[in-house]
Amino acid sequence: MKKENSNVSQKPLRTKKIAKTFNQKLFDLQKDLDAISKDTTNPFFNSKYFDINALINHLKPLLNKHELMLHQPVLEGKVTSRISDVASGEFIDSEIVLPNIDNPQKVGSAISYYRRYTLASLIALQAQDDDAQMTNPNNDSREELPWLNLGTKEYDNALQGLKDGKTISDIRQHYKVSKQVHEQLILT
Repeated sequence: MKKENSNVSQKPLRTKKIAKTFNQKLFDLQKDLDAISKDTTNPFFNSKYFDINALINHLKPLLNKHELMLHQPVLEGKVTSRISDVASGEFIDSEIVLPNIDNPQKVGSAISYYRRYTLASLIALQAQDDDAQMTNPNNDSREELPWLNLGTKEYDNALQGLKDGKTISDIRQHYKVSKQVHEQLILT
């Protein structure tokens, strides 16, 4: 049998790189994530947590590897964490409405807290509650409020406020209210 010479050159086959879907990229990101160490201490509640900067520093190289981008805007009273696909523009959000807090420092604490936990929910990280008390306007400021006492001018003003349409919740924004005073306010 005779072999025929072929002048056809053998070129390596070029394979087309198949683009990953957004969900595949998120899945791969989650597979690459290691546990985040909780290396920051909250001195007020004596608890450990990972701060937002440590989380982002840990996450950023992995986001870049998978061509994903993180945005964390505060819009319309909500803290939003968004991971978007750089190529397709697809995204996924996690958002929380900010509490109504007048103290700017406490608002900043709430934003940091919500940034951390909206992001943790997007990438399925386990989270430990650290400064949640700071996001509750009734908990963090209650220690500074005076007690509302029966038979005082303040108590009379509170009664008048209730008659004028205020609620006990409104009164609690200005005073600590004991069970006894609460019951008297309701009865009057």
